[in-house]
Amino acid sequence: MHDLKAIVADLHLDGSRSLDTALENLVDRLDHLHVHELFILGDMFDYLIGDKRYIQDHHYRALDRISAFRKNKKKNRVHLLEGNREFFVRDSFLLHRFFDSIGETATFRAGRKSFFLEHGDRIDPYDRRYRFWRFVSKNIISYAAMKAIPAKLGTRIVSNFEKRLKNLSPEGSIVDKLSLVSHARAMFFRNFDVVVTGHFHRFFVYSENGRKLVVMPAWRDTQSFALIGPRGDMALIGPGAGYSPRTRKGGKNEQKMQRGEQQGQV
Repeated sequence: MHDLKAIVADLHLDGSRSLDTALENLVDRLDHLHVHELFILGDMFDYLIGDKRYIQDHHYRALDRISAFRKNKKKNRVHLLEGNREFFVRDSFLLHRFFDSIGETATFRAGRKSFFLEHGDRIDPYDRRYRFWRFVSKNIISYAAMKAIPAKLGTRIVSNFEKRLKNLSPEGSIVDKLSLVSHARAMFFRNFDVVVTGHFHRFFVYSENGRKLVVMPAWRDTQSFALIGPRGDMALIGPGAGYSPRTRKGGKNEQKMQRGEQQGQV
């Protein structure tokens, strides 16, 4: 199979041996499947700041593994989308050294289908606490402060912020379905056939008139990822454990994944 793309969301790598090993297994599997393009839908680490002073050993271990996947074959490409755990990464040293692109969104075509990818942390219009925190933590003043303070102090501050993020951002729970559906329809209106998001950690599919919104399960919890074939077919690959897939349409897919099968058509 050629021209395969893979999508993974919410790795939340923290330096633990189990997650480091799981990442190695993921990259090895992508190589085995001849995947040529990988999209990481944000929150690759518990936090990632685009300044060398804040990059720790476990960051470099994972980034080097991803870089090795890029260099394995000349056609391999890796894209990072900014989530709520990435800060000031878009124009940082991380670009080109470890990733082919870094941005808030990504688009591509596979066959006749147009795909739109994002992290998804701004889908909920009613989560004002998080939106305010995002504005405060990701503006030019915050960037200047991050550059000015000593790295050790900055690391402590980031660590404390990381703990607060779990309360400020609704990870691990599906946002109100009406917000998801409204967002999906807005993207369908822009002529995207498939919208893929992360952030909420639980698998969810909404279908309407042949178009789909797919919320990816958190890789950290499930080691699941999606494959996109050259014709735009999308399949969820992984053990299917640790989450309960739900769909508004497509009960067959729901039953498959609840049985824990290794692959389910999305």
